Amino acid sequence: MDLTLPESGWTLRLVGLGAITSLGASIPVGYNIGVINAPTEFIKHWSNETIYRRYNVLLSDDSLRAIIASIISIALIGGVIGSLQGAYLADKYGRKKSFLFCALLLTGGALCFLCCRAASSVELLLLGRLLVGLASGLTTGVIPMYLAEVSPIKLRGAMGVLCPLGLTTGVVVAQVASLEQALGTEEHWHYALGCFAVLNLFCYAFYFWIPESPKYLYSVKGDQAGSLRAIRKLFGRHTIGDDYIKLQMECANGQNGPPAQEDGQPQANRSLWSVVRDPTLTLPLVLVCALQGGQQLSGINAACRYNVWRCHRDGHYRASDRAGDSRHKRIALLRTNRMSNEKIFRVTECGQLTTAAEQGAWHRHCDATVQALHAVLPENVFHSADHTAVLVLVTDRYFCLGL
Repeated sequence: MDLTLPESGWTLRLVGLGAITSLGASIPVGYNIGVINAPTEFIKHWSNETIYRRYNVLLSDDSLRAIIASIISIALIGGVIGSLQGAYLADKYGRKKSFLFCALLLTGGALCFLCCRAASSVELLLLGRLLVGLASGLTTGVIPMYLAEVSPIKLRGAMGVLCPLGLTTGVVVAQVASLEQALGTEEHWHYALGCFAVLNLFCYAFYFWIPESPKYLYSVKGDQAGSLRAIRKLFGRHTIGDDYIKLQMECANGQNGPPAQEDGQPQANRSLWSVVRDPTLTLPLVLVCALQGGQQLSGINAACRYNVWRCHRDGHYRASDRAGDSRHKRIALLRTNRMSNEKIFRVTECGQLTTAAEQGAWHRHCDATVQALHAVLPENVFHSADHTAVLVLVTDRYFCLGL
């Protein structure tokens, strides 16, 4: 059998797989990160009226703020649960079916958003946010794994960047869709929340066209023939990917042992505690936790979910400022998307370590710049909607690298 690899490494099915996972899951997840910010006031008024009409309960300002905070934050709770279950689902049902689960959860959340006003149900809105949160955690855990396992070694970094690229693209699309000139109105805010379901059709339409992960079939299921079929489906009928050759060499050298037991059953999965106690995995765990922690501490959650609410609360937001605020956010988020596109080529050409080091240097540079501006510029600059564009343009790289 001919074991030659594709010369370029890129094939139509590999590119299509990256596009399908991005359109079907990553972009909708990013969309749900950014879309909840603009219609917060509309949701607040609707929730107050709905609860009074259904339960004859007049909410206080504190109770109403608690409900809005719950609607926003329940997606984060779902994200934690989804990320914790991602590894279990990916090993039990496969990477491809886990991708389908992500799309189903997103579609279920979109249906809840679209029907909550007709049903006059705040609970349905909460359920929708919980479902998209579960999908978000599952997507960020499964999709990068799926893309890495179907990619040749030299393209693995570029394919792995597609998931965060989809997230940032989804945030940009959400900011545009939630404008008052689009769907960000009191009559159409629920359409803004749920219109991303159209993108899930890419998952359903091409589900049988994309292959399962060859590494999952070989290492977890012990299906060598299925792994070979998946690789041929990805790279051509008479071509075997380099991942398959590497796995064969590792098994021949006894590094990983046989992919399955003698009775044909797959090996037992490692527990989380065994991974934590493994000294060979200490450094990778520290690096992953540090990068993820830095992402969450970058301020992106406050920027995407709470900035309108905070400006209203502090008295710095007027109705006339909405267009300016949206314009400044679009500038920063479009820069975010551009940086994500650049990262694909940086990872491919320079490697992940160099790219991560550059990100750290930019973090420190932007931190120092913002602190210097805050010390030099007058205080009223930071309360003017027209001048905040200066800070947005300075800090956009910080947030895009954090995201």
